[in-house]
Amino acid sequence: MLTRAGIEAVREKALRQTSLLIEMSEDLLAPLGFQVGTPRKPSERGGHVALEHPEATRIARALKERGVIPDYRPPDVVRLGPNPLYTSFAEVAQSVIRLHEIVDSGLHLRQQAKRSPETSKAGLCRPALRWGLGVVCAAVQTARSPPDAAYFGAYLANEARWLQKAP
Repeated sequence: MLTRAGIEAVREKALRQTSLLIEMSEDLLAPLGFQVGTPRKPSERGGHVALEHPEATRIARALKERGVIPDYRPPDVVRLGPNPLYTSFAEVAQSVIRLHEIVDSGLHLRQQAKRSPETSKAGLCRPALRWGLGVVCAAVQTARSPPDAAYFGAYLANEARWLQKAP
């Protein structure tokens, strides 16, 4: 698959996906206490985005329960790394919406606050191999910062535009 796609095209898609992830995180997640810890300049970043939050341990666990496999980095980083070979732009957008839903609703607070020795040995910090986002995420409706169908639709439209630019 990599040979057919070409490494340049894969890198370009990875940069576009991380740009989308950063843009949506700044729009939706910053009001919930997230900070983007990844450089904004494409030439200075890889294919992942580090999202810093004081409750990162709990957030990472809540994400895993909802099918998004993050890479947790102590003490406060949830790192997302979409694989450009099989992760769509829609899945990137869905992951940010799921993050918003988890934190805005307080679902993450149901998770254990500290890592147990078993979790540490099992490797909660292992890199994500795939985002398991098989279900289309409905628009999240919340009182504070509600992304709606139009908001989500705008990101899907961007996906179509970005795919047209791909070599």
